[in-house]
Amino acid sequence: YAMIGSKTTGENIYIKDIADSNDPLQGIGIYMYQAEVSLKRTMIEKSRYTAVFTDRFSEGAKNSFDAADLYIKDTVPREIDNSGGIGLNFQGNNTIKLKRTLIDGSKSSGMIALIRLESEEVSLLASEFIIRNTLADQSNGTGGEGLVLQDNVDAIIKNSVIDSNSLTGISVSTRKPATKAAFKLFDTIVIKNNALREMEGKYGSG
Repeated sequence: YAMIGSKTTGENIYIKDIADSNDPLQGIGIYMYQAEVSLKRTMIEKSRYTAVFTDRFSEGAKNSFDAADLYIKDTVPREIDNSGGIGLNFQGNNTIKLKRTLIDGSKSSGMIALIRLESEEVSLLASEFIIRNTLADQSNGTGGEGLVLQDNVDAIIKNSVIDSNSLTGISVSTRKPATKAAFKLFDTIVIKNNALREMEGKYGSG
């Protein structure tokens, strides 16, 4: 758990089975607000709603997340409404660096990076990055994307595999009206085995 304004460095961390409650922020593996977090050799298993969440309560809030050898496994929905199950959930101004990351068995989305305000920006650099086995949101049957990127997200993703997700492997969306064209580079990406989503029996796009 990263406190407001904190700078946290950790190695050899195992976070498992975070308890749920009526508070929507409870059950999250790592929660960040105006924080800098650097992790090495970390496993987060069976968090509620999302394994890592960067929040933005106020305009201008910024977070930095730098992780190497990160394993996100089996994030589960929130008990109060059966929603979520997202692996990595980055919202607002974020600088994100991921190296050797595996996100496996999430619900709704394996990873999302999005902005809420026109002034916000996200920078994502990921290499040796695997997202697999993402299922639909259990509360309404929607979602199932491996990776979701919105405009204002500058992304460079290299040497990565997007495998066996339910809706799409990678989804790049634009707010309406578009706020800013962002740069996205996908280099040596394998997208495979996307399955039909159970709710409609269709999709499974790359």
